[in-house]
Amino acid sequence: MDECRALFSYNSPVKELINGFKHRQRLDIGMCLAKLMALKFDDLQADLLVPVPVSYRRFCGRGFNQSWELTRQLSRELGIRCCNRVLRKSHHTPAQSMQPSVTARRQNLRGAFAIDNRVIMTKVNSVTIVDDVVTTMTTVNSLARLLKRHGIPRVQVLCVARTCS
Repeated sequence: MDECRALFSYNSPVKELINGFKHRQRLDIGMCLAKLMALKFDDLQADLLVPVPVSYRRFCGRGFNQSWELTRQLSRELGIRCCNRVLRKSHHTPAQSMQPSVTARRQNLRGAFAIDNRVIMTKVNSVTIVDDVVTTMTTVNSLARLLKRHGIPRVQVLCVARTCS
């Protein structure tokens, strides 16, 4: 990955806002957070915005993909096209937050993501992955490596919050 930019540090009250958005279906909070991201990252240079994918099981349980909700709003605000079919979660994995170590997180995600080969990525030189929270960077690094292996020269990440490590 070439760069990771965060709107906030992952502390209170941001934690509670993200929790409300993600686990209480407060899509209005997500919309506000995406608008704030657009204001802060108005200099973003990217050909395409993509969300961190979730498994079908997690999508059904939550009713939405929080990263896709952020991505769609960010796309509207910044005028950069977006697509939620580039990356996909090939199988369900336990939540990364439940893994006890970085090594366990890496193992948990081994083979969990794929590029959807039906999506044509012509004239795409820069992809920005959008996520709500970045902690150990295991997920976004895994996705960035996958995109780079498929010929994308520049991959960056935007997130609402990132843990301070």
